[in-house]
Amino acid sequence: MAKQATPKKQQKLDQANVDELGVDDPIVIGSAEASGAERPGASSTDEWTNFDPSFLLPTTSPAPRFPVDSLPANLRSLVVDFAEARLLCADYIAGSILTACSGAIGNRARLLTFDGDAEPLAVFTGLIGPPSVGKSLGISVVERPLLAIEHEMQKAHGLMLKGAEHKFLEKFDQKLRETVARRLLLEGIPLENETSDGDGVVAAPGIILSEFSGAGLLDELRTGIDGRMMLSHELSGALAFGASNQGLRSRGLILKGYDGMPHVVRTKSEGKVFIPALLVSILGATQPSRLPALLGDAHDGLAARTWWIYPDVEPRVQLPRAPGPVERLSALLSRLVAIVPACTQERYSALVPMAAETREPLETAARRWLQLRALTDGLYRDFVGRGVQHATRLAALLAIAEHMAAGGEGLPLSIDAGSVEAAVDIVGSYLMPMAERVLNEASGPKDGDAARLARFLARGGKSLINVRADVLRAAGSPVRDAQTAVEALEELRRRNVIRPVKRGPAQLGRPAQVFEVHPALLARQWKE
Repeated sequence: MAKQATPKKQQKLDQANVDELGVDDPIVIGSAEASGAERPGASSTDEWTNFDPSFLLPTTSPAPRFPVDSLPANLRSLVVDFAEARLLCADYIAGSILTACSGAIGNRARLLTFDGDAEPLAVFTGLIGPPSVGKSLGISVVERPLLAIEHEMQKAHGLMLKGAEHKFLEKFDQKLRETVARRLLLEGIPLENETSDGDGVVAAPGIILSEFSGAGLLDELRTGIDGRMMLSHELSGALAFGASNQGLRSRGLILKGYDGMPHVVRTKSEGKVFIPALLVSILGATQPSRLPALLGDAHDGLAARTWWIYPDVEPRVQLPRAPGPVERLSALLSRLVAIVPACTQERYSALVPMAAETREPLETAARRWLQLRALTDGLYRDFVGRGVQHATRLAALLAIAEHMAAGGEGLPLSIDAGSVEAAVDIVGSYLMPMAERVLNEASGPKDGDAARLARFLARGGKSLINVRADVLRAAGSPVRDAQTAVEALEELRRRNVIRPVKRGPAQLGRPAQVFEVHPALLARQWKE
């Protein structure tokens, strides 16, 4: 991670920017004689006048690319191999696999935070895109293995209740068989001798949440001490926003599953129904045009809790080349489902602590994201506010899933710094820009290139910028096209957000493409 430059070093960098006149730059913005510094690099001789910051409030931004290289080796291999075999966008594959790992772990393991809390690993992921870009196909990559594992568990559950000796159980993976047996013991059901008629037997262990409303939803959740995973190829329909009072209530119940707390629901027919651990992971898809209906006024927190994935993808015209590494994925999910929880009186979940060396990268990211919040508003601001929580949950998923994929026994001893740094990179470079793209498109009109460029410059923190190095060629720049840069920079100059730096008398060639940036933009001091 890059370190902050010292004032003296930053002054040298600023001077270097000024000295690079950019004679090969393809654009010229403004006038070299426009008001600016009296000498190259000066930033305090002339007083800046105020500018109106309202145009900076974000709406739509470009789609970033998922940083596949930040994933640990085995997870990266799964994502890349599936994407290449099925000709699907890696973004959709990565989101689906990570969320499937969350659903497979369920309530069997949690993250032990520095303050002693047991953080659940529930993840909400929304795959966004127009029709025929592969959203549902991305979900299907993990849906079939999860359903197959669930079917085998439920079949073993029934045979064990009957005390049947069956060749099926000999073939069934030993770890999954132990998982089923543990569930029966939790229910107080003996594993020997045939039970009479099944009275009082709670539903078989499951993974997928198949009922999204009414009594069916409640029945599934109250037997799901291991948690459930909601898979939906149309999120707006599954969450039933605004459809009815029952729809709103069901949606609220599902969204509370993000926190994994015990919950009591009052019903007319049964009175109080106790849910031992209301924990739900969500993987679903929808189209951009349905985002406003899905989010509504977003007071329930769906927007801030969800990992939004909306890449720029063309409709599919090629058929898959091969199934991809289905067996490897199934083996990984089976091992995650078979995690042995603590099952103590104090808690059900096994706990994996944060390693001591993870504190520094998390605190560094927290400070950076706190500054970023000053450049945001609305739904995106809420998402940025949960940045550390997103990073810690993702880090735990990466560490546990990679440990299992590499053949490790049990759970990792701790969440290591490498997993945290990878998670911080994915959240900061991908999930946050993607959330800005999705949430602001859903909530209002699109803004211009100038506003996006201004926010980019503010995040960069440079008091002097070189057009070629800091705009046209900078990683993550929202304006990489020369003509777009001309128009965006000119608008920022007119708005008094930037101003050209005057050339020294000995400097020849084209006017320098170096601009001062308004200190108020860098300090985030405007009223919100």
